[in-house]
Amino acid sequence: MSGRVLIVDDDALVRKVMHDVLTNGGYLVVGEASDGRRGVALYHQLAPDLVLMDVMMPELSGIEALRQIIAFAPHARVVMVSALEQRRVIIEALMIGACDYVVKPFSAAKLLEAVDKVMCAG
Repeated sequence: MSGRVLIVDDDALVRKVMHDVLTNGGYLVVGEASDGRRGVALYHQLAPDLVLMDVMMPELSGIEALRQIIAFAPHARVVMVSALEQRRVIIEALMIGACDYVVKPFSAAKLLEAVDKVMCAG
């Protein structure tokens, strides 16, 4: 599998783990951001094939960043990744336009499964 991925998460260690998992899975990480505002800016700049987006972040939440990305690019592929396993948050993200939702902590296999599924569907 291949594709260009943007990682948006405020935790540097989580970004590193995602980067390594994606790279080992054959994906190209084209950018990383530590907050939603920078993530939206990088989406506009890089036009990635897929975004991995944390929910709880400073500056702009992942939900608000998702809204802005979908408003700009309605067919954007975004997978939300968060420690929040709240049904309401998951449903809201999916209704806005997220393609999938991965709960932290995640295994490499679970993350790649979600990314592969969304990339194949697109």
